[in-house]
Amino acid sequence: MTANTIQKYQFGNWDSRLGPPGDFFYGIPARQRELIALTREQIRAQNEASQRIQNSNAEAADMLVREIERGNNSLSEAIASAGASLEYTIGQVGDRVCAELSEIQWELQQQLEISRQILEVLRKPRNTQSQELVRQGVRNYVNGKYQEAEDRFLRAHELDNTDYQVLVNLSYIALHKDNPNAAIGYLKDAVTLPDPLDSAAKADALWSLARVYYTQDNFAECVRYAKESLSYSSSPKKKFQTGVYEVLARDQEAGMNRIMKAIQEDYRLFALALAEPDLTRARSAIENMLAKLSLDALAKSKKLLALVKSQLKEASGKISYEDCRRIIDSVQERVHGIEKVITNSSYSVCVLAASNLQVLNTVISEIGNLNDLYARDTVLDGNYSAAQLKLKDQQSRSEAAAQSASAMSELLSSPLIIIATYIGLGVLLHFMIPKKGPFPDVGGFMGNLGGPIGFLFWPLPFVVLVFLNLLGLVLSPKEASLGWAFGFCIVAGIAIYAITRSIASAKEAGRSRSQKIGVSVETVMRQADGIRTEMTETREKISRTRTKIDELLSKNG
Repeated sequence: MTANTIQKYQFGNWDSRLGPPGDFFYGIPARQRELIALTREQIRAQNEASQRIQNSNAEAADMLVREIERGNNSLSEAIASAGASLEYTIGQVGDRVCAELSEIQWELQQQLEISRQILEVLRKPRNTQSQELVRQGVRNYVNGKYQEAEDRFLRAHELDNTDYQVLVNLSYIALHKDNPNAAIGYLKDAVTLPDPLDSAAKADALWSLARVYYTQDNFAECVRYAKESLSYSSSPKKKFQTGVYEVLARDQEAGMNRIMKAIQEDYRLFALALAEPDLTRARSAIENMLAKLSLDALAKSKKLLALVKSQLKEASGKISYEDCRRIIDSVQERVHGIEKVITNSSYSVCVLAASNLQVLNTVISEIGNLNDLYARDTVLDGNYSAAQLKLKDQQSRSEAAAQSASAMSELLSSPLIIIATYIGLGVLLHFMIPKKGPFPDVGGFMGNLGGPIGFLFWPLPFVVLVFLNLLGLVLSPKEASLGWAFGFCIVAGIAIYAITRSIASAKEAGRSRSQKIGVSVETVMRQADGIRTEMTETREKISRTRTKIDELLSKNG
């Protein structure tokens, strides 16, 4: 058994310089050594590219070299910490190496259940016999016992030839046995026979199919299936690899365009383009494209830097609150740091700088909003305090009006006031009505009574006798006494009516005044409530804006 097909499937045209397979559980150490060896080989190739570019007159050569250095440093750090597990190693270097890791990832999906989407496919209901065959096949497969694994999977295939997991495992075993045509057949069945098949599983099978055609140098079919896979599930690394396939298929324009877009989506692919062996024929075009990307990224970052500095200067002149001033100071520090790093930078630094500057530009806009909200809150706070004072004043006036009306009512209804008024008028009449004149009977009778009796019963003679005298009648003392009694009733009724009327009028006046003040109080209360509601909303906006700014700054780093 040779490993030519599977090795090219996994590592393309790289010399991965693999050591002997490990003999630990599931063979994971061997897989890790393969990846680490490939990563080191890639670092070596990228260093050679860096040296070649330094010795050339390539445009933006310094930026390209610095980007390669950043990529190599990142890969070196990744493989230095890659010994924990195969899963961890793939996570550290997976998208940054020139390798196809789908077969390795498939092993992990089965033994570690990493992928939730594929896991749904793996959970397909099976009868007991088929289930046991698949379980045994997987255990043999991940331990490198491909013949034993193939026997189990073929028996499971006889029971159900539409089982996605069985078909994919058989395709990879065929690659390990250097039988790409059989692998193609199994993968085509994996794409068409299982029902239902989710998009992720279909994309993976199509991608593996494209890679098998790549091992056969059938680049036209390779590109066709790679594009179809992208229609179901895509990533920058897959787009990059599809571009490589298109270059190999002699569609360099389409391939270069796709590679460029993939790098723009994920700057970590930049150095990969310089090291990829399959792009050797297009090396000059690759370097020119990367130089253009670098210069464009530098120009964009400088343009954004100038814009942010201008916006920052304008915002600084409008800030009047301490919290906003602190944020402005923080943004200024970050802008100053970005300005320093892009002076001698690489593509990825410029991309990150542009991204951070866009975030800072948004922060500056939000600082203006925050300052306006603080100003609005200050005005509302003043208005609310004034409304509270006005409300307190109106409530005091309302209470005073109610107390005044009550006091007047009590005063008018007081017996002392009624008696005092009555007696006072009697005394006045006693001394002022003449004993002689047009009404001698009245004056005489008042004089004859004398003392307290005279003024206590003054209404009787004053009303009745005046009336009788006007009629020209002269009454005897007995008749005068009857007239006095009748007059007393009349005057008493008038007095009671007058006093009752005065009390009612006083109460009505007090009530009317209280109502007017009450309406005014309610109006002020509504105004105060409206201000308070707006204050609450404004402070909630302040809190949300502040949180948004903090989140933006935390992402900005």
